Amino acid sequence: MTGTGREDARIDRRFALMFLVMLTIAAGNTALQSVLPALGRSLGVADSAVAGAFSVSALLWVIAAPFWANRSDRHGRRAMILLGIGGFSVSLTLCGLFLMAGINHWIGGTAAFGCFIAGRLIYGAFGAAAPPALQALVAGETTRAERTRALTLLASAFGLGTIL
Repeated sequence: MTGTGREDARIDRRFALMFLVMLTIAAGNTALQSVLPALGRSLGVADSAVAGAFSVSALLWVIAAPFWANRSDRHGRRAMILLGIGGFSVSLTLCGLFLMAGINHWIGGTAAFGCFIAGRLIYGAFGAAAPPALQALVAGETTRAERTRALTLLASAFGLGTIL
């Protein structure tokens, strides 16, 4: 994404923010996937239930992403990016609180895990708003020659977040 002078700096700053959004979503989701099997065992939850919680969230993501992509065309890319990062943040916060409540025996393990699943559903439903809006924003603000490079860099943010 190139421009001239001040425009170039503005676009680079905006792209850096988009890169960070994708990196954060991937890193947060992967970090949770990494520790959840051990947390599930601490709560007395079967590994298959842990895998099921992520599968249901992923299924909801697949269903919700096209819906949010369509809405970003009508209601604006930035609004959907904010909705997506907000959904991710609320989901991760709730998941952490519910898991902490279960591990500390403030609530039962099954109840904690059920609430955790509800938190994951928030991620699947609302977290799916950011990536399609980010990709559409990048596609709309780049020339045809720049588009492949910019979208590849954006996708690499998700990969880097997964590694981190």
